[in-house]
Amino acid sequence: MKNLFIVIAALIAGGCNKMEPRSDSPEVVVAKIMSNGDKRILDDVQLYLSNKQVYKAKHKDGLEEYGFDGAFEDSFDFTFVITESLRSIDRVAVVDWREDAQYVFSLLNDISENTLSKCSISKELAADMQKTQSNISYYLESHESGFLFSTCAKKVGLEIIGIDSGTDSFVLSLVPSRNVKQLKAYSQQLKLKINTYGNGV
Repeated sequence: MKNLFIVIAALIAGGCNKMEPRSDSPEVVVAKIMSNGDKRILDDVQLYLSNKQVYKAKHKDGLEEYGFDGAFEDSFDFTFVITESLRSIDRVAVVDWREDAQYVFSLLNDISENTLSKCSISKELAADMQKTQSNISYYLESHESGFLFSTCAKKVGLEIIGIDSGTDSFVLSLVPSRNVKQLKAYSQQLKLKINTYGNGV
């Protein structure tokens, strides 16, 4: 309840002084691609761009969880904003690099609304994961894995992407392959590091 009052007060204080961010700003374009145009995410990014104080009040708990409080309360950037927003609608999987690959595949399959499991090599990938019992780092970054994860995604028109959060964890999502070039171009403008994995199909 206290946070709600803070948000309302900040909105009143900001009032007419805030500038409406452009719908074609790099942040908004990136959010559209990564959220598939989800209005909740676009609204959150617009709030961050137009009134950072109101955004801070709304996401106070999340910011504190990641150490953005006290002297560091203003040090968060768009990397936090897009990751936290996507997490709120289950559009990213935040996992340790040692996490079991089969578990991560199930998370990514959920994000894809079961599209990933329909790829033509899904049975081969499932058998390989069962055989190797390897972690997600192996399947995303090791040539020995044959990059079966990324190949499976590409075969259904998707690309596995990772947001570099500066930690040992993977922040993974899926976007249409046709949008990857545009996503990377706009991300570079924001100094948001987007990783892709494996080689072409």
